[in-house]
Amino acid sequence: MVAGEAMLTCAPEQVAAPLRVAAAGPAAGRVSGRIAGVPYAHVAERILLPIGADGWLLDPSSPGATVRSGPSTSGELHGELELDDVPALRLPGAATDLRAHLLVLLAALAAGVTAAALQMAAEHTSTRAQFGRPLSTFQGVALKAADAYVDTVGISSTAMQAAWRLDQGLDATAEILTAAWWAAEAGQHCVHLTQHLHGGLGADISYPVHRYFLWGKQIELLTGGASALLSELGDALVHLENPGDAC
Repeated sequence: MVAGEAMLTCAPEQVAAPLRVAAAGPAAGRVSGRIAGVPYAHVAERILLPIGADGWLLDPSSPGATVRSGPSTSGELHGELELDDVPALRLPGAATDLRAHLLVLLAALAAGVTAAALQMAAEHTSTRAQFGRPLSTFQGVALKAADAYVDTVGISSTAMQAAWRLDQGLDATAEILTAAWWAAEAGQHCVHLTQHLHGGLGADISYPVHRYFLWGKQIELLTGGASALLSELGDALVHLENPGDAC
């Protein structure tokens, strides 16, 4: 994998819930069940599945494993896995670390998606004119663009804070959930606004802005959703000694 000759992928936590582990030992077990939404499962050499607190690493070419791929919301190919007593290597405690890193990566991805979508909207409204004036000079357009800009700044700053604390080995629970919430809630808000600012052109699939809208939607789904994240963040803050210092 380090040499770029093999691919490792993982299933998001929320789609791995139906999986079952039999004959589980300290180092290995056998996994059964069906899950969907595994990125690039059809070309991965190994797939990491979070089950409970542990990670289970398996070879999708093993007997009993079937992979069916299809387009996801963003257009990327994701796989549906059907597993029947497939041998897997146990990685104790890996599911918690996997989710933390996945949420930070999704927040970073949302920062790029929203920034690019806003840039497209800025270019469009600056060059398209109505009543002899660029669209960007109209107050309603400018206010929506400003709201979208606030979204992008919130997403990028919280993502960087969460990534820094994770990299430093500090407790980053609240920061990670905050970044994921911004990615889910503000990310969707931003791509909706940028799509709207393109008017009818935003509905034309030959124009690429809709791809950012779909990416934003997929990121929201992969985080588990803003409401669930906010509830989890509230629970995390309750247990902090000084919750006002978090985030």
